[in-house]
Amino acid sequence: MHQSMMKEKMMKHSMMVGWMMEQFSEEEKMELAVKKLEIKINMMENKLELLRIKRRMLKDKL
Repeated sequence: MHQSMMKEKMMKHSMMVGWMMEQFSEEEKMELAVKKLEIKINMMENKLELLRIKRRMLKDKL
């Protein structure tokens, strides 16, 4: 019972998302994709910075 309710909700949700995406023009879809990539790049840069800091701290300990 519960499983089918969840499935139905997911179906409705994906239909909503599909409908919303259709409301966007191709240009807007591209802008969204670029934004997602920029966020990913940002996260990667932050991880790199953290690794640099950790490495520096390790060097200081030695």
